[in-house]
Amino acid sequence: MDSDHYETVDLNAVGKLVLKVLEAKDTLAMDITGTSDPYCKVFFEEQNYRTKTIDRTLDPIWNEEFIFNVRSTSSKLQIEVWDYDMASADDFMYGSLCGNDFSSSDLAYRGYFEINV
Repeated sequence: MDSDHYETVDLNAVGKLVLKVLEAKDTLAMDITGTSDPYCKVFFEEQNYRTKTIDRTLDPIWNEEFIFNVRSTSSKLQIEVWDYDMASADDFMYGSLCGNDFSSSDLAYRGYFEINV
């Protein structure tokens, strides 16, 4: 059987966090062309994901979903936006640390996190 059809079970998890990275508006122009090649990095506990890079835009649309195992109800979610550079190190653009109470059994947040410079 193909192992890709099975989800790994984390026996220490107390739940799951589903994060949808939708879009960003008016990001910084980091490239000489007046645009950027933005992508997001998301970190939760010891798990991390990266969105795809959207080339030559200041208004990227990622529309990607990530699922994290929640091991602690006091954990923080970190979101960063970076500009991809082929010839040099990627440029940090924005970052935010989002706290929440993950102990609520009916916790559901729908909306946008505002990331300030």
